[in-house]
Amino acid sequence: MTLEAAVRSALPQTRALVVVDDGSRGEDALAVLRRVADLGATVVRQESNRGIGAALNAGVAELCTDDAVDGVLTLDQDSALPVGFVDALVAAAHAAHVDGVAVGMVGPGAVAGMRRRESTDERAYAIGGEPIQSGLLIPRHVLEELGGFREDLFIDGVDSDFYLRARRHGYQCVVAPGATLEHRLGRGHRVAVAGRSVELTVASDFRYYYQVRNLIHVVREHGRADPRWSLGAVGRELRHLAIVTAAVPGRAARLEEARRGLADGLRGRTGRRPEGPAAPPAASPSEDGPRPSVSVCMAAWNGADYIAEQISSILEQLRPDDELVVVDDASGDDTAAVVAAIADPRLRLIRHEANAGYVRTFEDALRAARGELLLLADQDDVWLPGRLDAMAADLRSAGVVATNLTTLGGPASIRGPFGQPDWHLRASASTHRRRNVAGILAGNMPYYGCAMGIRRDVLESAVLPFPAFLDESHDLWIALVGNLGGQMLHDERRTVARRYHESNASPNRPRGVLPALRSRALLLRCIAEIVRHRR
Repeated sequence: MTLEAAVRSALPQTRALVVVDDGSRGEDALAVLRRVADLGATVVRQESNRGIGAALNAGVAELCTDDAVDGVLTLDQDSALPVGFVDALVAAAHAAHVDGVAVGMVGPGAVAGMRRRESTDERAYAIGGEPIQSGLLIPRHVLEELGGFREDLFIDGVDSDFYLRARRHGYQCVVAPGATLEHRLGRGHRVAVAGRSVELTVASDFRYYYQVRNLIHVVREHGRADPRWSLGAVGRELRHLAIVTAAVPGRAARLEEARRGLADGLRGRTGRRPEGPAAPPAASPSEDGPRPSVSVCMAAWNGADYIAEQISSILEQLRPDDELVVVDDASGDDTAAVVAAIADPRLRLIRHEANAGYVRTFEDALRAARGELLLLADQDDVWLPGRLDAMAADLRSAGVVATNLTTLGGPASIRGPFGQPDWHLRASASTHRRRNVAGILAGNMPYYGCAMGIRRDVLESAVLPFPAFLDESHDLWIALVGNLGGQMLHDERRTVARRYHESNASPNRPRGVLPALRSRALLLRCIAEIVRHRR
């Protein structure tokens, strides 16, 4: 579901429509906002990401400049309104009002297949429990009496707080049984239970910080007035955390976010997450559905013989709003000319005036990238089919992802430094943080940059900038960040065919004693730098 599709579904059913852009960046986002304005929406732009409560209040304020507006429908950008949705909510509100119900809000009978309470007779409404914020019709006088949405929670719990305040003022949540809203509640993860496939809903890692922290704030605010709701909410959150911890990879990162949310909630901290991997910026409107945009980042130097084949294998997997950023490090051959001759709008070539080395070249490619998901690529490998989709799916639940390799024109497996016939990452070791770090120091963890991906929030908060002393092994810097931050996920699939030749930047033979000792010393400095930054 795209923003444009959501706007098209809502415009015919409403008097006016306001789109609040919560700090999106980039020309692609601006282009989408211009198109929705052309459709007839009023666009209100926030200078920065101020959170869902502030965005909702900005939209309400804009709508209520029209005295004829007597109700506001809140809607997320990935929600679609079926024909007749608003009429069904209005009819339910009217029928409840006639029956003497103090209507505080009206929600749909079903959201993404999750049924709410149905009417037990011929009435056009039912009395419901706590709704979700998207697809919620709120009378204007209720918004004015309650004072709008709570902004200091930033994300999560905003709808719960509004619902509980409405109840304390004597208002009810009314449900329109026949109305259905298509809305994503999170990403799905399928597990096998007793021989059956069951889909679990999992949020992004950073959301567990806000969910736990803000639950503490909401319970503090409303626990005495509504102890039954508070006990139920705490129980549901604990049950959800237990299930996804047991069944879904990436548990260490989620638990760390929940732990930090618990600590900050007990301290009384509100607002945007103040330290560590920050919440990603508000999702920029996208033309291609729920998958975030992808930037592939490639460092190139004297790679004219192989780079065209690699670029072709990458472009085959990119969508129209993805990009491939190639930074040529002052090659002495025709590398830049080969890249420039490839006519594809998704390809961006950046040229260094002087050779900076492969570490700084990769850093420049990452800095220039615009996507929410960033995949690294070497100039001389070949991407295997399905790599991009696999990495994008993995990066929904982890901040750093590493896959395995095969060899181009050679055996499927890669030999390890200690004679292992198949040197590869194991998914079960994703959460073995200390063991993985020890393996990196021992030179026995197959983390290759060309097989790694990073989510933007981790890139901006922990990966960049590379330390000034880092002159090799940028991939191990990223792997250390992922492991020490509890953000690492190993995907056992082989997604890249690696080409071995004499010019590989990564050595394919054991180093001498002195270079190996220098490398270990550099990695120890990396660990110290990451620990210092996290404090």
